[in-house]
Amino acid sequence: MDDAARLHALYGAPTPAPAAPPPPASRQPAPTTESEIAETLYADGPSDPLAEGQPDADQAVKVHGSTMRSIETAATERFNMSPADARVSSKVWGEVFTEFAVAPADAQALTDIGIAVMAGTIPEQTVDGWAGDARASLRSEFGDRADAALADARKLVDKHPRLKAWLESSGMGNNPKVVMSMARKAAQLRAAGRLTR
Repeated sequence: MDDAARLHALYGAPTPAPAAPPPPASRQPAPTTESEIAETLYADGPSDPLAEGQPDADQAVKVHGSTMRSIETAATERFNMSPADARVSSKVWGEVFTEFAVAPADAQALTDIGIAVMAGTIPEQTVDGWAGDARASLRSEFGDRADAALADARKLVDKHPRLKAWLESSGMGNNPKVVMSMARKAAQLRAAGRLTR
């Protein structure tokens, strides 16, 4: 007596019809190259927030909550934004920092510089000197690849029109910390094969 017949005898359950055999599986050849293996493993796409384009808002708060509060406070107190608009602004910037994997201390430093630039408390000659300082920092870290690193950083920023517009209009696009942060992220993406020339 098989299990189904025993169940029927004990509990009066109807005897189930024999299950149809599963359809034969069509087997694909096993992936052999790194790109085939990666495609198989990550068929739904990488979990990198930048690749997906939508960083996790909760992650932004966890990592950059302090910076987001600084942005919100400055927006309401120094720039007379409504609390609701200030919250939206801080959320957007928290997500940008998360998307670009900016370390919390760097995010706070960039926020402080951005607030100072917007408030007009950084002399114009300092802002004008940032481009030269950024190029020197690029040469120091990337050596002969400094121009390529800058081109990659620009290409990365080009993918984010609102960020690009703000960086250009504020002058922050030439800030050495911003340039280096973008160049490092672009180098990571290029090494992972997700930024092409």
